[in-house]
Amino acid sequence: MLTTTEPVADGICHFVVDLEATPHYYLIKENQGSFIESKHIVLRKNILTGGDDVLIQIGGDSTLDFSGKGARKMVRFNELPLWCSREEQSISKEIAAPVFPNKELTYVYHYFEQTNRLSKLWMNRLADEKPLYSDEEYQLLLADGVSYIQKSLIFAVEVKALLNKSFSRDEIGQITKLMDQKIIDLRSSVSESILARSDNWIKFMDKWISVDQKLKHDRSFSKYDYLKKNYSGGIRDKLTMLYLIKNAKYVANVDSLAQDFIATSQDESYTELLSQVMHGRTKGKKAKDFSLFDQYGNQVKLTDFYGKVVFLDFWFPGCFPCMKYFAETISYAEEKFKHNPDVIFISIGICSDKGKWMDALQTNKYTSPSAINLFTGEAGWNHPVIMDYAITSAPTPMVIDKSGHIFSTNSNELGKGNKEKLIETIDNCLAQ
Repeated sequence: MLTTTEPVADGICHFVVDLEATPHYYLIKENQGSFIESKHIVLRKNILTGGDDVLIQIGGDSTLDFSGKGARKMVRFNELPLWCSREEQSISKEIAAPVFPNKELTYVYHYFEQTNRLSKLWMNRLADEKPLYSDEEYQLLLADGVSYIQKSLIFAVEVKALLNKSFSRDEIGQITKLMDQKIIDLRSSVSESILARSDNWIKFMDKWISVDQKLKHDRSFSKYDYLKKNYSGGIRDKLTMLYLIKNAKYVANVDSLAQDFIATSQDESYTELLSQVMHGRTKGKKAKDFSLFDQYGNQVKLTDFYGKVVFLDFWFPGCFPCMKYFAETISYAEEKFKHNPDVIFISIGICSDKGKWMDALQTNKYTSPSAINLFTGEAGWNHPVIMDYAITSAPTPMVIDKSGHIFSTNSNELGKGNKEKLIETIDNCLAQ
């Protein structure tokens, strides 16, 4: 990532960046003393190519106007969400979906057909403008647009078929056939390097593979083995790294899988990143020290608790799974060990707004007054503790032993679905 900061003078900000003549993602933020990604976005993600000379005008109502060399692709990329919303409504009126006894299946069929038509419409639109883009720009716009459109479909199928369990086995078979017929796979028309670079394509593929294989194999399949067997090059490496990072707390043998990936990946940048991330959550590794503030303004360090077993949990305000995990598992363990001075419960709220964090504390839905409650402060998700402990989602719990080494980060051992497991893990850590 390349970051450059320039001042605003008379309403104008002038950036000069040294880039290769290939498309890159960029975004523009207003620096108000914080680099938190979710705030102060002036221009959301767009595409820039080395050699571009573009003027971006931002209206008082946040309207955007792009002009100059290379501006056309920025216009297309920026309008994608609004264009999709508008065209979806028009296409939806034209579709005559079969009526199935299960109304949910009728809905899914309609959504497959709508998504397929919308994807083809985007492809045709770009084809008409192809001379206006470089080949790499054209391919990236194609991949980002089609995957953006199809990603919503996959999420809908996952919710209805896997989470809500709305269909019989025969109906699941019909859905998988629709998926094979209607999903547009661009691997035959877009280069591997561009697909690996496309943020939307990788996110779409990650979800598509999981949903498709779980439906076809009744939920049980090894995603790591599937990726290793069916994909290659940058796409395989990026999808595999994403899988390992996202599922680090769910997969029991994640450490051995990570070592296998590091040994076989062809891209050193991926292996270095995965090594860095996994190191912070590897059983037996020294837990990184941190310095955070509690609600009273006291500075607290992990090293303050050497000699004790530490249960450490990361959460953020508004996180329903965090509330559920606290109510069903953490609170139960706290009650069990409340008279044991050798067990400490530390709660880290990922929040840049102290007031919001304090309000969440007072609900007693995420943590309890008996825990040591800390927060990441202005840095929010960008605090070093987030990278040090490889936090990619919440809740993320772990147990640290008396010598300050990581004892467990595995969700099953930490009470996912069985509150007794967390107590057992803490007891085992005390006994070692």
